[in-house]
Amino acid sequence: MKVKSIILSASLLVFLLFSGCNAPKEKDPPGEMPETPFSLPLAGEGEEIVEGITMKIVDGTVSPQGLELEFLNETDREALFGEDFILRKLVQDRYQDLPVIIEGDYGFEDIGYGLPRGEKVLHEMNWVWLYGELEEGTYQLEKKIILRKEESGIELVPYFVVFEIPH
Repeated sequence: MKVKSIILSASLLVFLLFSGCNAPKEKDPPGEMPETPFSLPLAGEGEEIVEGITMKIVDGTVSPQGLELEFLNETDREALFGEDFILRKLVQDRYQDLPVIIEGDYGFEDIGYGLPRGEKVLHEMNWVWLYGELEEGTYQLEKKIILRKEESGIELVPYFVVFEIPH
């Protein structure tokens, strides 16, 4: 009886170990998201990805410490954006994620800034705390716009702007 119990326990353990390897994989979120452009700057960056919503850099605001963005929503959909962002640098014709200077875990304030229809919303970006001051070069900033779907739920749409830090 004791031998049967040990064999049954060992069989159950082997089954659990191998079934964990075949667990269903997470599915990509529904809906198509534009791919992150990792090649040279594209002509449409900073322009409408979703018809009626734009994100662009306010002229004269780029510095090694940050910049100011202008958002405009001319759709009938609810839209938001948050504090999170990603910075990439153009290196040999490809954008590469910049390394963060913070050791350990970090996060962004969990807040949603509204994009009311027909109104410009300005948003100051400061990246010194996360990436340090930027050196000379071409950079790509990514922010996600959060859109309410017509049926239900939300979709995250990545928007990109490209800018230069002169020497």
